[in-house]
Amino acid sequence: MDLLAPFLISDLERHGASQELIRNAQSLKHSAFRYKQKDIEELSRKLGIESQELMDGHVQYMTSRFTRKMSGIISSYLMKDTGHFAIQCTELCREAEALSLKRNREGKLVPYSAANAVAVDRMLDVVIARATELKNRIADEFFNAETSSVFIEQREAGTFCPEKKTKKRKARRRKSSPIYVKGKPYASLTELAQQTGKAERTLYSRIRDKGLLKAYQTNTMTDENWNSVLSEPPAPNKGPKAANKPITYKGDSYPTLNHLAEAANLTYSALYQRLRHRELLEKARCNELSDMDWEKVLNAIPPNRKADVEIVINGKGYPSVAAVATYFGLAESTLSERLKQADKLELAKENKLTEEEWELFLVPPHPGRKQTTTKE
Repeated sequence: MDLLAPFLISDLERHGASQELIRNAQSLKHSAFRYKQKDIEELSRKLGIESQELMDGHVQYMTSRFTRKMSGIISSYLMKDTGHFAIQCTELCREAEALSLKRNREGKLVPYSAANAVAVDRMLDVVIARATELKNRIADEFFNAETSSVFIEQREAGTFCPEKKTKKRKARRRKSSPIYVKGKPYASLTELAQQTGKAERTLYSRIRDKGLLKAYQTNTMTDENWNSVLSEPPAPNKGPKAANKPITYKGDSYPTLNHLAEAANLTYSALYQRLRHRELLEKARCNELSDMDWEKVLNAIPPNRKADVEIVINGKGYPSVAAVATYFGLAESTLSERLKQADKLELAKENKLTEEEWELFLVPPHPGRKQTTTKE
């Protein structure tokens, strides 16, 4: 096994090696430089330590370093659809190789070895388990609560409007008295849905769409109103779902919005919301948008985010400091704190740092030691 130079330097300091020896090692301090095992054994004899101690420490360091970096990369991919797992590589970059990643047949990055893949797979199992538990917690709290109708309405609309505790809001809530349908009482809409074999959200949507929401909230719906809600026939068949026409953009055809979103490096949800807010969703599905319309949608900047100045490092552009941190396997808070301590954060955001200066902030800290940056 070979040993990375930065780790060996750290271990030399820990074992009290002479400053001259450390300086000689630092002259070779390059993340890709590796000391051969025979050199390590010779060095161990001179220092009076076991070479296996250096090797075991290196394995532990590399394992924990891989886990820390993967946590940041996975988080960026799952939450923002950015970072290494979101990019398409034409050739493997040095940073990706240092993170033990390789390209698959589609040009996307995956763990280099089976051992690393198992580690990432276990991390994803934890993420899925926690996400499932949280979704169940939300469902138990809101689907089965008195406010379920409000939750369902906002969830279907894809918006979230915090409920204001005002007198007006309270007046609009449905009274807790039973619901009477054909003379039979039901404690709530949930019970009515269960008894009639329909989904509660379906009944609530029908009430809302028929303009009966106020009558429902004040418990003044008639039997005729309830009959129209409970016996509503299925929506007229507008043709099979596949009747959505293939989407044409810049001469290329995409079977669905999902395919176009993937080609444009967007999530389906982001593209859907952009179209819906511009009232272009139906036109998009019917392939009635021009290339100019699509340009405005695909290149739109979300209203809650300002366009960042592009940061260029080694010829590659990044939209923000957060993107730089993700690409180099650092936590955003770690990189921002290093830049802030050196009074360089604003300069970094304005792309006014040299590549040599960036190298000072992008190196990983020594294991077991918090890295600090001295102000200039």
